[in-house]
Amino acid sequence: MNEGNEWFSHIKKHGRYRSGFEKAIAEQLEEAGIKFWHEPLLLPYPSGFGTGNYLPDFGVHTKDGRRVFIEAKGWLNMEATKKMVSVRHAHADKDIRMVFQSATSKVAKLKRTGPQWAKRVGYPAAVKVLPPEWLAEFRTVEEFQKWKAGNTPVN
Repeated sequence: MNEGNEWFSHIKKHGRYRSGFEKAIAEQLEEAGIKFWHEPLLLPYPSGFGTGNYLPDFGVHTKDGRRVFIEAKGWLNMEATKKMVSVRHAHADKDIRMVFQSATSKVAKLKRTGPQWAKRVGYPAAVKVLPPEWLAEFRTVEEFQKWKAGNTPVN
């Protein structure tokens, strides 16, 4: 791998995460003992060029077994807002939540902040940290292991 490559320096800087903010969200989940997956799956959505694929930053399970996807957003541009609106329409049945790095940064070309925009289009949103009520509904590593042991198929 070329050490001058931008991707390589990115990997060295943030480990497996794409940004420092993404890494901070992962650390919050770890500190709370939450079982999570980084970039758990691709969700297809219609785009102007056919079909795009959205890769949520994190996936967790709730204590009642639902899946929740968490998107860590440092900033939004118009392209990202269009993508996330398409994702919302294509996956209205999915629980996708957004955590913004800033409460005051405006979405490019809009007069709204990221959290204001998210609320307007139907995404639950938080700023900088995962809200305690979200963490309380997520399954911990221990709870996940107990659930998995109880749901192991018997041969």
